[in-house]
Amino acid sequence: MNKVYLSKKLLEVEWVNEKASKLSVDDLKKKLGDRIEKFKRYKFNTDGLVLDVGTGSGIDLLALFSINPEIEVVGIDFSKKALEFAKKILPKERSHLVLADATHLPFREGSFKAINVSNMLHHHPLRLLKLIIKNLASLLKGDGFILIEEPSVDSEGEALREEIDTLRFEFEVYSKIRHEATSKRLQAYLYDLVPIFRYGTTYPSLIRKVIEECGLKIQSFDVRVEKHSINDFKMLSELRERIESSVIPSYEKAFLMEKVDAIAEKLKLIKPANYKSAVFKANKPNLTSME
Repeated sequence: MNKVYLSKKLLEVEWVNEKASKLSVDDLKKKLGDRIEKFKRYKFNTDGLVLDVGTGSGIDLLALFSINPEIEVVGIDFSKKALEFAKKILPKERSHLVLADATHLPFREGSFKAINVSNMLHHHPLRLLKLIIKNLASLLKGDGFILIEEPSVDSEGEALREEIDTLRFEFEVYSKIRHEATSKRLQAYLYDLVPIFRYGTTYPSLIRKVIEECGLKIQSFDVRVEKHSINDFKMLSELRERIESSVIPSYEKAFLMEKVDAIAEKLKLIKPANYKSAVFKANKPNLTSME
């Protein structure tokens, strides 16, 4: 396993654990209705065992239980803190939570009737993304289905051009600062922050190709616009407070505060675009019934 990937993954585990420690039930309730609407829209209904990959707080599973209280689910995540929170809100007798990584799932082939993968594939390089989908396809029963949601873009071509340009120009920046990273910890933060070490966009065309190469048949594809209850001005105000209370030099604070003020001015004229997700629903053909 590549050292850059492992360093980034360890930081991600820390970040998710910290975020999970601050979760509240009230936070989940604000988002639950949107998740329920999503699963109803894509007819995520089954009487078999359901696998949720990247369970996090458990909000997706809670939404599925709200639709069908009789389902039985398995949720996996690499964050112990997140699973501890999910355990508190999910029906104990019908929920099985497992501390595991999506690249190494401890289940037998053909174990699940349905699989949910929500916004976690883009946290992996393309090679592992392909491996994850391939392994998930093997875990499905015949006639089982998988629902995959990933961040989307308005223009794949423009996004790909941005990736190429970023790799070209940011490499020069990284080359200049790399020699100053004197510890593994600092190197890990650089891997996490410098754009050239990000995994890139999970383009709908790419996801479609990988799904089909794994022997799954796409039933539906849609671009979902996520509804937000976030007040952008409030978010900027909170960010301003964080900058003001930080320990960075005063001239850096002044620069960032000016940038926050500029964004606030833009907000008065321009409405920010909503987040978009590409949602695929695909099923695994039942070869036995086809013979």
